[in-house]
Parts: sequence; C-alpha cells; structure tokens
Amino acid sequence: FFSCLLMGDTVDVVIVGAGPTGLTCAIGLLKAGISCAIFDQRDTTTTESRGMVVHAMTLEVLNAFGTDIVEQLVNRGRKIEQSNTINRRKVVAIAKLRTRDDTIYDYALILPQSDTEDVLSKEVERLGGTIHWNTQVDTIEEYNDHVDVQYASTTEDSVSNRKSIQASWVIGSDGAHSTTRHQLNIKFGGSPYPMNLWACDLPIYDIDLPNIHSQSYGFISRKTGALIIPLPRENLFRIIIGENVPSTKNIQNQPLSFFKDVVYKHCPASKRWNFQEPEWNNHFHIHCRLAEHYRSENGRCFLAGDAAHLYSPFGGQGMNIGIQDAVNLSWKLANVIQGKSPATLLSSYETERKFTSKRALFLADIMTRIIGTQYQVLIWLRNYIIFPIVKNVSFVQKRTVAQFQGLTFYCIRNPVATECITGGNKFWQQYRSLVRGGARLPNFAVSLGESSEPIRVYDLFTTGDSQLVFFLSDVEQPGRLLSHVKLAETISQCYSGRFDIVLVVSEEEEELRRLFEFTDTHITIIYDSKSSLQRKFRLFNPACVFIRPDNYVGYCSMPIDLYSMLSFLETNFIATDPERISQISTKVEPHEAKWNHRFWDASIFGGILLLFVLGGYSLW
Repeated sequence: FFSCLLMGDTVDVVIVGAGPTGLTCAIGLLKAGISCAIFDQRDTTTTESRGMVVHAMTLEVLNAFGTDIVEQLVNRGRKIEQSNTINRRKVVAIAKLRTRDDTIYDYALILPQSDTEDVLSKEVERLGGTIHWNTQVDTIEEYNDHVDVQYASTTEDSVSNRKSIQASWVIGSDGAHSTTRHQLNIKFGGSPYPMNLWACDLPIYDIDLPNIHSQSYGFISRKTGALIIPLPRENLFRIIIGENVPSTKNIQNQPLSFFKDVVYKHCPASKRWNFQEPEWNNHFHIHCRLAEHYRSENGRCFLAGDAAHLYSPFGGQGMNIGIQDAVNLSWKLANVIQGKSPATLLSSYETERKFTSKRALFLADIMTRIIGTQYQVLIWLRNYIIFPIVKNVSFVQKRTVAQFQGLTFYCIRNPVATECITGGNKFWQQYRSLVRGGARLPNFAVSLGESSEPIRVYDLFTTGDSQLVFFLSDVEQPGRLLSHVKLAETISQCYSGRFDIVLVVSEEEEELRRLFEFTDTHITIIYDSKSSLQRKFRLFNPACVFIRPDNYVGYCSMPIDLYSMLSFLETNFIATDPERISQISTKVEPHEAKWNHRFWDASIFGGILLLFVLGGYSLW
C-alpha cells in the first residue's frame, strides 16, 4: 500500500507532522484498520529532550491503545513524586503528586521527547505504518468529498519531485509554524511573554539536594529563576533558567558558567557540585496562543497539538494536551470512516478539545505570571499567601496538582458528553456522583467479592472500544432485573459491533445466563456481590454509563432513562432497527429507586438543618 503513495494514490487520512501528536494519531487510526500516510520534513525523530513531562491523564488515554506503549514509556522514564519551590533558601511551596487513589499514575513521568517519539514511532511501524521523512507538504486543497495534498522531498529538487495524494481527511500536527494551519487560513491568536528561557541538559555529580532523584526543585527571585529536574539517566539533570527582562542579543548557546552562576546565586550549596559540560542547550521565547478553529470550513481538515495551541512550559502542558488531542480525534475519525458513527460526531472534536485547551492555557498562564511577576506586591502575595496555602492546605494542594495532571478536566457538554438525571433531587444526584457526562472515568481499585483481590476500574471496562455499562447490582427483584437485561440484549442486537455492553449484577454469571437464556457475545457480565462499583462511583440507582475509548464518560443516566439513552445512541451511532428497542420500553420502570432519592435528600437536608440548630444554640 505505502509503495503506491509514491505514484500518487488515495488514502483515508494524511497526517502532516510526525511528532508525539501525529504519531499518536497514526497509532489510533492504524489500530482501527484505517489507512494513513504520515509526512514530516525532518529526517528522523528528534534527538533532543525538549518536552519531557508526561502527566497522568496522558498515560491513561495512551493506555487505551494497549498497556505495552505505556509500560515502555514508564520503564524508560523517571517518576517525580514531589515538586519544591524555594525562595531565599526557604521552601515556600510543596506539591505532592502521590495524593490520589483514582489513578495508578500518581506521579509526573520525566521522559525526554526523543524517547517518547522513539516508542511511538516503533509502534507505528509495528502496526504496518510508514513515516515519510524528508517530505514537505506544500499545498492542501480541500473539496467537499476529499482533500488533495501536494508534497515534495526535501532532499531533491522540489519542482521535479512534487507529487500529489488524495485523502478523505487531513490532520495537521506540524507544530507551531504549521503549514496546514496557514493553508487553511486559520488565525493563531495570542502573544509572547516578556521572558527569556534557557534550558540545558548537563551531568552534575555530588549534588546533595534531598531526594533529588525523585523530586524537582525550583528557585525563584524577583528577576531570575532556576528549575532543576532529574532526567532518567543517572546524574543527568535538566536546568531551566528564566529571566524576566527580554534580551535581543544572540544567546543561542550559553556557556556552562552562565548556568553555574545562576544556580549558585539561588543555591550556594551548589558550589560543591561537580558540573560537566552541557549535552544540549537552547534559548527560546515562550508564547500563549490558540487557533481560532480546530477544523476547516469544509470540515475535512483538523489541527492538533502545537499547530492548534502553544503553552508556556510551566506546568508541562503542551505535549500532553497534544497527545490527548490525538487520542480524542483518532477514535472519532475511525468511527466515522468505518461507518459506526455519523460525520456529525467529528464536530465534537473542536468543541471538546478547544474547551480543554483554554483551561490548560489559563492554568499555564496563571502559573507563568505568578512565578515571573516583577511587582513587589504580587511577589509578597505569592510568597506569603498563595504558596503557603498550596503548601499547607491539603485540599488546595490536591486540587492544584490534579488540575496540572489533567485529571479534573471536563469535556464541555455536547452530544458525546452528556447526562440524564431524573427522579428525586437532581442537584444532589448530579453533584454527588463521581461519574458524570463529559468527565474522566475515575480509575479506583475495588473488591467485587468477599475474598476477591482489588482490581482497577480500567481493567474491568476500558478495552480501547466504547462500552455501554448497566449498573444493576442494586436491583433485587428478578422481574425488574429481567427487563433491564432484555433491554441490554436488544440494544446489543440493534447496534451490533459498534460498542460492547457490560452488565454489573449481583448474581453469578452462570445463574444469570441460566435465568435469562441469552448468549450474545457482545455482552459481558461482571459479578459484584457487594455493589462496590456503584457505591464507589456513588451511583445509588440502577444506572447506565457509556464509556468512550478515551476513558471519558460519554453518557450517564440515573436511573436508567430509555428515551434519553436512545437519543444519545441515535445521535452518535447508527441504529439498524430502533423500533425493536421501543417495543420493550413499557417494561422498564424509570423511577424504581425513588426511595433512595428521597432518603438521601432527606438525610442531607436534615444534616444541614441540624448544623444550623447546633450553631445557633452555641451562639446563644
């Protein structure tokens, strides 16, 4: 197939750019059996460390492609468990990363971008993909039913070597100076920060900072700052120097003495350290930019990664958001190409990812301005108000860390990120539950039986495909349980192959199959005798949850609402015979758990009233 590309042929998807974002897109598409051509003007993957922080959310979404990729990344990287900020030789802020029980990646993985690209590119090759290096995409012409892409080799005469390929879709992941974005005339709004940054990787021996191999150290002052991060290789460190005053002179390669002087200024103990010559260094300006649109007017071209957004390096958001863009786009595009979903599903890509990018840009911008401020009043607020709160208030620290790890990001509400809460008090039901439409599915450890070992939620549900999960372990009456099981069976027949169905019940699998006599291979049964999953997720009614391939909750209904569920499925998936489902709609009672609603509402109201009474009595 790929040999035909040189003669000019058609392909499902053209990916422009083979960085982490483009490679992730290719993996997602190739795993789904979608043909794609990958072009990059470089001669191979990067040899520089560059972006080197991989956050928990990125590892979780990559885990949907298979554990092999994540295991390779984790084995090559170094786990950072704590970040320390120091001002005037005093620790003013601490961010502990091992504070959450809903993820197995409760750390920041330090891994040079060269290693990340190496792992991803080898996975592309393993799946049968070919990356066309030394290839520059020149023009992109978009039509209603296809896209013409003209490209040329960068090692030969560009005029005589110009070729063309026709694609159904194009993904532009070609970085900050994106050719795709320019060809599509999409504005890239934003501005640079008045700050210079220098970064270098250099060996340091005899370094005596506490737990330096599992912690990072940041030193700040009014005009300069230094950050020391341990790299995976022993005694190799990334040092980042920040200066608030912009510089106009050519300072591409700073000597070793420059980095030693700044570090010594903030940490006099570094005079005892043995610094070696830098293996890599660079000077760069930092920007805050966001593309006006992530999708072209005709809808056949998309932007992802740095082509769509640029972040300050503070917080390490750039590469992570780009990889998450790629996972989000690849599964949706694969579903559309395979006919599993209508083309309208693709409109949710820009809606969701631009919303997430704005939140990440806001976080990175706030952190950059807090650390880089030159105003004395703001410096005082930072050092004596903001940082002490983050350091000493556990809830604030956990929330802040989770924000930068991406574990609390929501998708803005859209057809593939919605929920239906009916019966009882909607407010309490909505905000009490830990499973919400548009939110990440928490990866808790649960015990499903009296003697069973704890198992992670992702090991139960996430398989790389979409899943519709019915939580029925609280349903005790066989008649009501039967109606829900028949509903699941009918949905499986109508949407065969488009997603899997999981039943979480309190009956043994053999007993359930004997009672209801169904053998649908797309239905999986999970035995949960203690209702651990429902209680952990705070789903106190028979509930229905749709889990997307990227580990986000696409739909949540408490209790099960048939008509809301059908609306969701028919909007995003093609039903073969929806009338078959409506035939049994009268058998499902949508409000069978009203007593649960009223009990919890009365309990919460009674508790609040009791607090007011006790408070008033104490004042009296």
